[in-house]
Amino acid sequence: MRIHFHIPGSTALRSAALLVCVCMGVSGCDLLFGEIETAAEEPCSWITDASSADADEAEGETVVMLDASASMMQSESGRISDFTEDIAGEMLHGFMGGPQRRLTLGVFSGQKSHINYAFANTIRPHALDQGADEQADRIQACIEEQVAAALEQAPAGPDDAGTDVLAAIDTGARAFDGAGDRRLTVVTDGHSNMGCLNLSRVLHEPDYEALEKECGEKKEWPTADFSDITLRLVGVSGVGVEHSGDVTGAQAVGQIRDFWNTIGARLPGAGDTPVVVESDSSLVEPPEPPGDGWPADPPIAVFGPDDLLVIDTEALFKTDSAELLPSAEEGIDEVLANYGPTLDPALGVTVTGHTDSRGSDSYNKDLSRRRAQAVRSYLESAGFAEVRAEGKGSSAPVCDDGGEDSFDDECGRLNRRVEIRFNQD
Repeated sequence: MRIHFHIPGSTALRSAALLVCVCMGVSGCDLLFGEIETAAEEPCSWITDASSADADEAEGETVVMLDASASMMQSESGRISDFTEDIAGEMLHGFMGGPQRRLTLGVFSGQKSHINYAFANTIRPHALDQGADEQADRIQACIEEQVAAALEQAPAGPDDAGTDVLAAIDTGARAFDGAGDRRLTVVTDGHSNMGCLNLSRVLHEPDYEALEKECGEKKEWPTADFSDITLRLVGVSGVGVEHSGDVTGAQAVGQIRDFWNTIGARLPGAGDTPVVVESDSSLVEPPEPPGDGWPADPPIAVFGPDDLLVIDTEALFKTDSAELLPSAEEGIDEVLANYGPTLDPALGVTVTGHTDSRGSDSYNKDLSRRRAQAVRSYLESAGFAEVRAEGKGSSAPVCDDGGEDSFDDECGRLNRRVEIRFNQD
């Protein structure tokens, strides 16, 4: 999909001008349009050729940080959200009639939010007096190519599992190189499972004042002045965070959205404008994973009422598998460590597996039972004495995912879960 900027009557005007060009020659066309771009020229050279634009003329900056963690790059449904249009649209902000802007695109993942920059401090071209809509198309196509190339080169080592959204915000804010209008967009589902804002630890009834103090003591709280930075978080999703009992997908999204809006309002110099914005994304096939695949994210798991812990199965198992991922074991260990004082290993624990509605009832019930048994075995190894496992297949959905004929990916991901209820007499 392309973003089009339409100039009324521009098509007829260009057609007439091209006829004039035939008579006047190329030099005459130069008078009408400026220098003609020939087929031999590289249309994306403005990204790599700093000499093609005057940096002193840039009156604004746009920095985009793209989350390339596993929760963004893969899903059990086989399709992921494509945020390319969001990224290109942000980088074309103010293009028509606006000044030149510096553009930076970084890709992040991992405990330290290591950043791979696709490009940095690149000067966006001026809009042409004629043909600006086609020019915007070409700029967007160049940005799309850079996004795809950056994802292909995304890091995939053991240190790159998970994501630290706060660190990406901090790094992005420190990437600005000049004055003027500053826009920072972080494209992420918001599933921060690293750093001082690990959602498994802080999302349930967060004490924001204490969190800010803790992050500051760990030197993880951003120090940049956000009074002149427009911060936007695009792509925030509640999938995989909490969807237990009567909590709907919309409520789960609301919970994580409220968290990041509150964090955004507490940043130095920030106002109270919500930082989470809607996305124009669509579902697409995921990119080819680098190396041996995307590093598995530690699961984000949040306790609900009555000591109920709900974990998205994508954080625990591969598709059609009942073998716990190594990252899942580490994530469960962290959850148990964080909530250890409130959990009594001597009391009973019930583990219940659930699937979406695709597949046969017998297959789904067997898969959910085997997954529950895998979690039970791990909890027993962690010291819980009375653990019961059961599989309910697709018989207890959170929402109606539509079945095979009209499957709803978002609802299906909500239904695929493992519920662990602790402290049962």
